[in-house]
This record gives sequence, C-alpha cells and structure tokens, in this order.
Amino acid sequence: MSDGKKKLSFFTVISTIICVVFVCEAAAPAAAIGNQQFFWWIFLILTFLLPYGMVVAELGTTYDGEGGIYDWVRDGLGDKWGAR
Repeated sequence: MSDGKKKLSFFTVISTIICVVFVCEAAAPAAAIGNQQFFWWIFLILTFLLPYGMVVAELGTTYDGEGGIYDWVRDGLGDKWGAR
C-alpha cells in the first residue's frame, strides 16, 4: 500500500465473511449434520458468500472515501443508517 489508498480485496472480504459466519457456536451443529455439511457449505458459499463478497469488494473500491460500504449506505440512506 505504498500509494496511500486503502483497498479491500476480494479474498479479504470472503475470508472475513467466513470467519464471521463460522464461529465456535456453529461448529457443533455443523459437525452433527455429518457429511451433508460439505454440500451445504459449498451451496452457501456459491449462493451467498461469493455474490456478497463481490458486492462489498466493488463498493469498497468504487467509493473514494475511507469507508467503502459505509459511504454507500450514508449516501443512499443518510447519516443515521450510515452509522449503523
């Protein structure tokens, strides 16, 4: 980051979402499901995490401000929702 711009990469977004979704509380139910969990994890990654990561990465690089998705929400819905 020698150019001084902060960038949110696609890999960073996907890995952050996986870390947030797959917490210790989700490990036990996933283990109880058995081998079916692999299908559901792949299904969820392809249908939710991948498109969500692409949207967040695009918003993070499109807006020049330091907030990325915060700037997008603030511009669209106002300061109240931007802070949330």
